[in-house]
Amino acid sequence: RSELHAVAEMSDTLPALSAASATTWAEFLQRFERVEITYGDVRSFIGCWSAADAENPLYRQFEAALSALSPTRERITTNLDFALKAVSETDFAAALKAAPYLCLLYTSDAA
Repeated sequence: RSELHAVAEMSDTLPALSAASATTWAEFLQRFERVEITYGDVRSFIGCWSAADAENPLYRQFEAALSALSPTRERITTNLDFALKAVSETDFAAALKAAPYLCLLYTSDAA
């Protein structure tokens, strides 16, 4: 939870995407990716155990705690959405060239 909140704070202060900020963006996206992978893994794990023992209040409590993280995750994705909509094609292309990690994301997403 603390890492997710830290990533949300970072998303609030991301600079405009450009060649100059590409490294900052790459670091942010790598951190966000790790948090999302962990969230998905934990959610799947709890979901499986909950399905096997639906009456267990502990599993329902874990599911509720995970659901409570949704607004923070939405905050991050909303910040990303607005930031990416605001970037020009020229700045986007320059950022891809400046940070190889961004290029990997863009290439895998486009495939």
